[in-house]
Amino acid sequence: MKMACPSCGQWLEIPGRAATCPNCGSLVTIPVAPPLPPPPQLRDQPGTTFERPRRYQPSPQRDDQPIMPPWVRALIIIGCVGLLAFILIEATIYGVKSRFAAKPPPPPALPTPAPTPVSPPQKNTSIFSESAPMPSPTPTVVPAPPTAPPAPPAPQAPATTTASVTTPTAPSFHPTTAPAPKEEIVTDEAINAAIAKGVDYLVSRFEDGKLKGDLGPQYVGADALCVLALLHAGQAISDERLNIHNTFMAGAVDALRSMQIGVGVETYTHSLRAQALAVYNRKEDRSVLDADVRWLLAASVKGGYTYGKPPEGATQPSQSPWDNSNSQYGALGCWAAAEAGLSIPPSYWIDVQSHWESCQGKGGEWQYQQPNGNGALSMTSAGVNMLFVANEQLSALRPETQIARPPFSPNLQAGLDWLAKGDNCVTLSGYPAYTLYGMERAGLACGFKMFGAHDWFRELAAATIKQQAPNGAWGGEIDTAFSLLFLSRGRHPLLMNKLHFVGAWDNRPRDLAKLTKFTSKETERPLNWQVVSLDTDWSQWLDAPILYIASHEAPIFNDDDYAKLRAFIMAGGLLFTQADGDSPQFNQWAEVMAIKLFPTGELKDLPRDHYVYNALFKPQDNIPLRALWNGTRLLIVHSPTDIAKRWQAKDPRSDRAAFELGANLFVYATGMQVPRNRVDTLDIPALPGKPAGTIPIARLKYDGDWDPEPWAWTRTSRWFRRKTSIGLTPTPVDIEKLSVDVAPFAHLTGTAPFNLSETQIAALRKYVRDGGVLLIDPCGGFLPVAQSIRADILARAFPGVGPAELKTDHPLIAGRGEGMDQLARPQVRPFVFMKMGQKFTRPLLLESGKGAVLISDLDLTSGLLGTNTFGILGYDPEYAQLLVKNAILWTVNGRGPVHAWTTPTTEAAGTQPATTAPSTP
Repeated sequence: MKMACPSCGQWLEIPGRAATCPNCGSLVTIPVAPPLPPPPQLRDQPGTTFERPRRYQPSPQRDDQPIMPPWVRALIIIGCVGLLAFILIEATIYGVKSRFAAKPPPPPALPTPAPTPVSPPQKNTSIFSESAPMPSPTPTVVPAPPTAPPAPPAPQAPATTTASVTTPTAPSFHPTTAPAPKEEIVTDEAINAAIAKGVDYLVSRFEDGKLKGDLGPQYVGADALCVLALLHAGQAISDERLNIHNTFMAGAVDALRSMQIGVGVETYTHSLRAQALAVYNRKEDRSVLDADVRWLLAASVKGGYTYGKPPEGATQPSQSPWDNSNSQYGALGCWAAAEAGLSIPPSYWIDVQSHWESCQGKGGEWQYQQPNGNGALSMTSAGVNMLFVANEQLSALRPETQIARPPFSPNLQAGLDWLAKGDNCVTLSGYPAYTLYGMERAGLACGFKMFGAHDWFRELAAATIKQQAPNGAWGGEIDTAFSLLFLSRGRHPLLMNKLHFVGAWDNRPRDLAKLTKFTSKETERPLNWQVVSLDTDWSQWLDAPILYIASHEAPIFNDDDYAKLRAFIMAGGLLFTQADGDSPQFNQWAEVMAIKLFPTGELKDLPRDHYVYNALFKPQDNIPLRALWNGTRLLIVHSPTDIAKRWQAKDPRSDRAAFELGANLFVYATGMQVPRNRVDTLDIPALPGKPAGTIPIARLKYDGDWDPEPWAWTRTSRWFRRKTSIGLTPTPVDIEKLSVDVAPFAHLTGTAPFNLSETQIAALRKYVRDGGVLLIDPCGGFLPVAQSIRADILARAFPGVGPAELKTDHPLIAGRGEGMDQLARPQVRPFVFMKMGQKFTRPLLLESGKGAVLISDLDLTSGLLGTNTFGILGYDPEYAQLLVKNAILWTVNGRGPVHAWTTPTTEAAGTQPATTAPSTP
């Protein structure tokens, strides 16, 4: 079916229920109800300004700028010539003086660091092998990131009284980007750039669809590895060359399919080619994929592999040489084929499981062959991954639905314990790039974000990026391919975080793994899942949109634990809970937990017409859900029945309803937009030290839901300081007490129509006429709230003065000011196009006296929170943040406040989140 992208208007073919727009990256779905008429092609309409670019570009030079008079040019030229002559004279005098001055001794030469030892290729060995003799470089231990500053305590409501006014001198602000704190060891932008550079290098190493160079028997395997890396990189970054329909990528896969595999390293070669052909599982590749897998199945001797075929008649490990490196890759090829739908005998997975359990060391470690007491990260990560793969394949045949049992087998638990010990999970030795890929496989298979004290992906990604050469390579083609696989696969967005706590936290160990696989396929976007600990700071949970808690018993949480849950929700997260085994004890805990977090709210049945039931799919089964919301978005969703049992034990083809509902939760939380990548978290840590200056922001209080998203301004203050080095101090202020002496900029929002008193209206009128700038928006973008802004506030406070739409040349939109951005093209959420098409207004401005009122009919507050929750009529979060930043800088620099204000020297910690929750979601 063809359908227009609701974000940019691009027409595209949707093979199933959803597809990713190649133009803007938005998720496009076929609605369950008759679709609205698609928005017209925005790019084809001259003069329109409602495109949705992914990045902001500076506004072009206007043709109507006045031409500089000739006499002004002459004065400028004369002044420049005089200044140049003065500089030349001063330089000459300085040179003469310095010639006769005493010269300091030269600094001592710095010692030249010893080059990192590189292992030359060994004769008759494999580039993938660990058995070849080689130098023993000092193991690369990735240091743990510096301890982050302690998390701020639970937000406390600042006093509404203000400090006494000092001198009436207005401060001047000069925005400049603040340096990132040291604890941020890697950013998503850095990962994206590293992948892009690595891709450029690998692409340059191909000619006519094949890898250049001569690697002998290893050539086909090396080519397959590089093709596999490029295919996965194409799912992690935007690069048209890597599209499977592009001439380059399709040609590389076609060439790989036609290559003849010689004698040498056949296990690696058949495995890597099978993995590459299985990525997109094209019809024309299946016969070769099937042949590769048949070879791998025949080459296995009780789950063990060597480089080629085993000796004739070998049926026991003692009759055939084996090593765990070949054994890992042999099983990886079969796993990729199984994921592509090929049939693998259950006996094979029993052999794989037995092999890896039989060669595990007493400490939980694995070695290249038999254990010798010294574990290797490369082989231990391989062992952990293989046990996860075998267990998952076998559990599909005999699903475990029992509760109150250990989530992992003793062997698997021992392997995980080894990874969590000391620096084991981040110590790279031998072949570091080879080890990276194995660690990524193990880390994603088990889902653990942390092993011991280490955030393994962030730390290893930071170390990997530092080792990249200027030409984009890591050593040669092989190490570059392994490094790209690690960064690309580890970078994918997270579907959910499952909370690890004391007790039965993981009755369904593979529930999220199977739900993630289903959602990835349906949305055509690779996703990962993760396990996070209750012991970590709540901000570490914000790298996924949903926090998932499940058990058959009531979790035992203390007050600090509940404070963490509340903080996560208030910072934009969605809490999803479900009762394993339909447990009454857990269901009762969920009800009590909701009231404990939000005393004036409670869980209520979620209506069947809510977006959670139809955001992407409309499940046929009536799966009951209960929920609590804040008037704008869902805060908690609870399943009183055991839906996770169906995720773990069922196949999506036989139980689509359960999987569809799980996918809908994710789509609701991400708003049908491209989800954030793994390290592109909602969390913005506070910067240390003092800001360059401070601007107070008045957050207006009234009798109603004046604070629906308490964390929005806390997050915005941190973001604002990073962009400008200037601090914001958002402070609750009663409307009656508002004045320009308190703050030059004020914000008024709500989720219900306003009903202000005459005293409050008079205070707003005086504030604006005295020089203040007032921002008003409907939180959630609800139409009745937007209507009441004009009827209850503007009409009463400023009778006879109507607001006007901001033109593209207005300084606030055009970005004509220090630190301001060009915002001529509004960027809105996809939900706005779905509900309103292009019939939405730009921000409005009403000027009165010395001040102004900035009005938005669309939500800005949720945008400041950074969330993309479905169902909100609002601006894209990035655009909302930039618009508010422009408004604040325009207020203090462009307009010039009449009065001064007190400038606190510390950053505001945030306000106490509201505890009210409307009864009907």
